[in-house]
Amino acid sequence: MQILSSRSVRDMADIHPRNEYMFPHTQLLATHVNGRQPVKCVCMDANVQHPEQQTATKSRRRISTLYAVMDVPTKERQYFYKHIYGP
Repeated sequence: MQILSSRSVRDMADIHPRNEYMFPHTQLLATHVNGRQPVKCVCMDANVQHPEQQTATKSRRRISTLYAVMDVPTKERQYFYKHIYGP
């Protein structure tokens, strides 16, 4: 968190000086990162037939389901689920 909030790191990443979000947009925008837009862009680039039906939540659920059937140690599995769904 110290690295993400470092002024020098944020300057190198083109984060607006008044953007106080921990996960900010780059390109000198004053807003936070929005998960919906990247999903939409990927769907459009991949020529998905119904991109409006694909959401970040649906992707997390699918990834979690696929991950659940993998042979992964319990400790690593906990890290994954914490990353996907938060604390």
